[in-house]
Amino acid sequence: MVATATKASIWAIRFFQWSFAVVLMGVTAYLIHEFREIDEGLSSHSPRELVVPLVFSVLAIIFTSFAIIGLFFLNHMMQIASAILDFILFVGYLASAGLNRYNYHVRGHKNELWNKIVGGRVAAGLSPRRLRNDGLVRLLAALVAIQLILFFFTMLLQVLAAKKYRDTHTSTTGPVVREKTSPFNRFSRNSASTAGNQDDAYAPGNTATTARSAV
Repeated sequence: MVATATKASIWAIRFFQWSFAVVLMGVTAYLIHEFREIDEGLSSHSPRELVVPLVFSVLAIIFTSFAIIGLFFLNHMMQIASAILDFILFVGYLASAGLNRYNYHVRGHKNELWNKIVGGRVAAGLSPRRLRNDGLVRLLAALVAIQLILFFFTMLLQVLAAKKYRDTHTSTTGPVVREKTSPFNRFSRNSASTAGNQDDAYAPGNTATTARSAV
């Protein structure tokens, strides 16, 4: 029951991870387009605070898609591998949050990324789209923080599910215990067996039989 509840919780969080990753991919792709539109891609380059979240959002979409489908069919080793991938994505979103550390202000003009986009578009004679880019930059920062928290929790829950899976199958099948033998143990058993045979030979019932055999 606990394992089923844990997997159900992971499945629900996976759905939100997938949804937020799709939105993040769209937001970062649009903002990258805003940068490239400044000088038609001749000399502009996309900032890392957009490229890193985009890359890890694409990876998150691929990973969570398989995780949602096969969550209830994963064995112990596959669940451990899933926890490792959760950790990798957690580190990726942690790096994304660090790169966007100057974009968590409520007011758009204080966000560094917003100033880069709007200032570059104004300098190029394009529409700055202040309100739109302000909302997208704040949405980017918020979703990166949310994904960071969600992948941290699924990493822990996946480890817990793997432990429950191992404990359940161990209690069902039972551990296999093999007796360790050593030359000393073998010698002791052989000595005991020889002594037993000698006692049987000298038993009262076997004495007469031995005497008749000798005659």
